[in-house]
Amino acid sequence: MYDPKRWTNWCEKYRPQRLSDVVGNRKSVEELKRWAEGWREGKPSKKGLVLLGNPGIGKTTSALALANDFGWTVVELNASDQRSADSINRIVKPSALNESFDLDGNFVLAREGKRKLIVLDEADNLYEGRGEGKLGDKGGKQAIVEALKISQQPLVLIANNQRSLFKGVGNELKKLCSLVKFLPIDRESQFKLLKTVCAKEGKRVEPEVLWLIVEHSSGDLRSALNDLQSICTGKNEVRKTDTLALGYRERETVIFEGIREIFRNPDLRLVRKKVLSLGEEPKNIILWIDENLPYEYQNPDELSKAYDCLAQSDLFIGRSLHTQQYKLWRYAIDLMSCGVAGASKRPRMGYTRYQFPQWLIKMKRTQRERQLKRSIGEKLGRLCHLSRLSAQIHQLPFFRQLFKNDKEFAQEMTSQLNLSREEIKLLIEEEKEKKERSLFDFSIKQ
Repeated sequence: MYDPKRWTNWCEKYRPQRLSDVVGNRKSVEELKRWAEGWREGKPSKKGLVLLGNPGIGKTTSALALANDFGWTVVELNASDQRSADSINRIVKPSALNESFDLDGNFVLAREGKRKLIVLDEADNLYEGRGEGKLGDKGGKQAIVEALKISQQPLVLIANNQRSLFKGVGNELKKLCSLVKFLPIDRESQFKLLKTVCAKEGKRVEPEVLWLIVEHSSGDLRSALNDLQSICTGKNEVRKTDTLALGYRERETVIFEGIREIFRNPDLRLVRKKVLSLGEEPKNIILWIDENLPYEYQNPDELSKAYDCLAQSDLFIGRSLHTQQYKLWRYAIDLMSCGVAGASKRPRMGYTRYQFPQWLIKMKRTQRERQLKRSIGEKLGRLCHLSRLSAQIHQLPFFRQLFKNDKEFAQEMTSQLNLSREEIKLLIEEEKEKKERSLFDFSIKQ
């Protein structure tokens, strides 16, 4: 059963509430604070402020923390909102002109230092005219320029790409806004924060694991926290082997976008198009859908229909691999995309933290062990005049018991089969849990 508390996003849970708690970029934070103090005194240097930098380094967090420090209310438009000229004129302009209310609903005057902070996230994705861009974003950049010219309230634009923000109509923003650049978070600050989060969550994580996460984040603190939460989920103790999935993160982001389309987009044509654009084989995509389906579909009937589509898709995938008839993939893709999407008739709302397929992680962990078993199977097969597969399935379990319990037999077989140190270690070690072994019994056929 899905537990919302269990899947609380750590980025939101540990988001700094005050500027003094923001990690890294101290000079940028001080510039942001000085700009706000100008507004509080009624003498702002410029009406708007642009926070520029890569994703996940604290731009939006700093803006919200600033509002909290100064006691300002926040009007926020992000990427999930419509940012057309009409919506900006309807929401931003009245907010920029009118007086404010405090958090208790009381009317306050701007001359008393009480303001509304208007925050527009992903401002570099606004389009200029009515002939370009996505439906719903057209004319948004011009509307922001006009709002800044008449604004009586502070307005913060958050952007990743300076060139995209200031091109065309956006060139006027240079005159209306100050520019504050945020840099990637330094390694030591990230490590310290991750260590603190682990302590608060009661997770025992090896320092080497934290450093691997930090290195992989490239200064993106949000992705570092997401990676930490991902590998800590369901575990109280985390070791280096649990970081194997981190190498897939960039590809994971692209795949999750496709999965989100399946679960959230009602247009089945767009869903199919998105899945085809992933460039991923159906046998891989189906694992990601299977892993995350229970977190999206809570209704038993919807879940049953969706899994039925996945089961039929898996049959087509298996048949295509067996017969080399890869034209069957089209049916597999239709079932895992449109079939799963059509299983639910209700719009999906809220945030869902998608997970990396545990099956892939476990297969990666056992990859070396399976290679050694195949190697022993080949040597044993030659000795017994059997195929590698037959020796591995039928002879290896008994051979292993003899090898562990009879020293003379072990010495003779080590010499005769020319067993390596790793193969000997595998033969004499205690086997892992039967439950985990059974997951990979089929893999010996590969």
